[in-house]
Amino acid sequence: MTTFKTPKNWVASTLAAAIGVGDLSITVATGEGSLFGASFPMTLVIDYNLPSSREIVLATARTGDVIDITRAQEGTSAATHTIGAAVRCNLTAGQITDLHTAINAVEGFVGSDGEIHLTPKVSSSSSAEGTIFYDSDDDHVYVGTE
Repeated sequence: MTTFKTPKNWVASTLAAAIGVGDLSITVATGEGSLFGASFPMTLVIDYNLPSSREIVLATARTGDVIDITRAQEGTSAATHTIGAAVRCNLTAGQITDLHTAINAVEGFVGSDGEIHLTPKVSSSSSAEGTIFYDSDDDHVYVGTE
């Protein structure tokens, strides 16, 4: 199952302290940590306006204005960031890819006949007798073979 990143509109702050490439947390401007909420994971972009040092990070938790991060996400590199660097909750290509992957997985259950085909989860002590499918002609769900 896909774990989607938590989206937040209009979340913007700045770094209250510089960070080096090995740091695993950031401190945002005083009192602005609450803007990021309490639901994680969340994708953040630091220095989005500076191509030479922009970095995508995965925010994993927050205590006050301190946010724990996993560095160098989605092909970016860990970089040093100065005090006042922009921190934003932006939509990224990685999030869109996660959505596409999840949608494609769901679409894989719909057959060319319009029927929804599911394979039952089987315990190690039993075996599958067929598939679970929905027949749109008579609006019923069946277990077995078609």
